[in-house]
Amino acid sequence: MSEKESHNVEQTGKVFSEDYVKSLREEAAGYRTKVRDLEGKLFQSKVSGELQEQGIKAEASWVEVQEGESVKAAVSRFKESYPHLAAQPEPTNENPVDKLTKRRVKVEGQRPMPPASDDPEGKRQNTPGSLNSRNVNELKEDPEARAEIRDAYREMLRKQGHRD
Repeated sequence: MSEKESHNVEQTGKVFSEDYVKSLREEAAGYRTKVRDLEGKLFQSKVSGELQEQGIKAEASWVEVQEGESVKAAVSRFKESYPHLAAQPEPTNENPVDKLTKRRVKVEGQRPMPPASDDPEGKRQNTPGSLNSRNVNELKEDPEARAEIRDAYREMLRKQGHRD
């Protein structure tokens, strides 16, 4: 034992084993780690609360708080940098279908004409067995109907200037 160690032993009167001291140090280090983790979680919680309070839809980890800056100021700066993340007006409990029907604009006067058909006599339209009167599953299973749809689609593309 050195002189310094013997002096410490004489003052306290107790000597601890090396293993016991190591275990105490490891335990203290574990507590320090837990404290740091909890402080980080508390900080993230404060940032999340401020984001929510200001109506910003973002994760707390996205906000960088500079040294000496308050959480509120950092979140405000973040909001200025990313205004598209600010909350939109509260949705109403209105039916979406009703919303769409309210947006319709009624046009006075003549209705627009449907595009000219390559069948001027209208023989193929809505006659029993025509493509218009059959459901999708029937059309998928009928090879002739599929060929007719494919040909009509290719013709439409050709008219619009697309190549085959």
